[in-house]
Amino acid sequence: MHKHNLRLIYTNHFIQNLALSIYDIFIPIYLLDLGYNIQDIIIFFIASTLNICIFSFITIYLTKFISLPKIIIFRFPFLFVFLGLILLLKNISTPLIIIGIFHGAAIALYYIPLNILLSQNINKNEMGSSLGKFIAISKIIRIFAPFLSSIIITFYSFKVLFIIVLMFLIIAFIPILKLKSTNNSYQLKKQSIKKTSRKNYKLLFNESIKTMGVYIVEGIVWPIFIYINLINIISIGFIASLISLSSAIFAIFIGKLSNKIQQKNLIKIGVILMSFTWVLKYFFQNEIFFYLLSILSGFLIILINIPFDSLILKRSQKEDLANFFITREIYLCVGRLTMLIIVLFLVNNLKYSFLIISFFYLYLLFL
Repeated sequence: MHKHNLRLIYTNHFIQNLALSIYDIFIPIYLLDLGYNIQDIIIFFIASTLNICIFSFITIYLTKFISLPKIIIFRFPFLFVFLGLILLLKNISTPLIIIGIFHGAAIALYYIPLNILLSQNINKNEMGSSLGKFIAISKIIRIFAPFLSSIIITFYSFKVLFIIVLMFLIIAFIPILKLKSTNNSYQLKKQSIKKTSRKNYKLLFNESIKTMGVYIVEGIVWPIFIYINLINIISIGFIASLISLSSAIFAIFIGKLSNKIQQKNLIKIGVILMSFTWVLKYFFQNEIFFYLLSILSGFLIILINIPFDSLILKRSQKEDLANFFITREIYLCVGRLTMLIIVLFLVNNLKYSFLIISFFYLYLLFL
C-alpha cells in the first residue's frame, strides 16, 4: 500500500506543482502590475502566513471527521475562491488581506496532510533518495512552466494564465481520490506541543531560518527585485526556469548522497555557499549576474533542502505526527513572519534583506 500511495502522492504533487509553477512566482508581479505597492504585497503574504498557522490547527481537528486525502480535497474550494478573487481583482477590489486568508487556508489544508502522508508512507532507509525524486519531480515541472507562463502573460494576459491553472488543479483531484489512507484521528495537546518544541527546538528553529531564506527572500523578494530592475516578465520566467533546471539536475544526486553522507554536513556546505551567494546578489546587479546567481541558488537550495527535509521526516517518524507537524508549522510561521516584517521595513531598500538573510543562513552552521 505504501508504494501505491507514494506513486499517487507523487502524481498529485506533479500536477499540483505544474499548476503552482505556472502562477506562484508571478503573484507579486501581477499585483505590482495592477498598481499595488510592495507594502501591500508584503501585507498580503503576512495575512496568508498567519492563516497558514491557524488552518494548520483546523486541519488536524478535521481528522476527527474525515481522512487526510479528503482534507486535501476539502482545500479546493479555498483555492478556487483565492484564484477567483485574484482573477477578478482588476474589476472587483477585494482587500488583499481577505485574499491572503484564502491563500493561507489552501496552503495549510494541502501541506499538513501531505507531510503526514509522506511520513506515513516513505521508507526511512530510503528517505534521502525518495525525497530527491519527490523534489526532482516538482523541479522538472518548474523548468519550463515559469518561462512559458511569462510568454502567456506577455502575449495574452494574466486571466488566461489563471484559467489554465484552474484546469490543472481540477485534474489534480484524480490521484487524491484513489489514495488509500487509514482514518487516523489526531489529537492536539498543549503539553505535547510544548514537549515536542523543547525536544526538537534546535532542528525546528534552524528550519524556520531556512524558510526565511528559501520561501520569503528567494521566493518573494528576489522576483520583485528582478522585476523592478529589469521591468521584464519574460526575464523573471526565464530566471525561475533556470533555478528549477539546476535544482532538478542536482536533486536526485543529492538525494542519493544524503543517504550516504551525514545530512548535517551537506547542510553546512550549502549554507556557507548560500550565504556567500546572497552577498554577491547584493553587490552585483545586472542581468547576466541575475541569471548566473539564480542558477547557483537552484543548486544550493537543493543542497540544503533535501538533507534538511530528510532530518525533519526522520524525526517526525519518532514523534506523534500531528503534534510534531503543528509544532513545526508554528516555527515556520514565526520565521516567515519575522522575515516579512523585516522586508516591510526595507521596501525602499530591498537589497538589504539579502545581507540580512546571508547573516541568518550562517546560524545553520550550528545545527
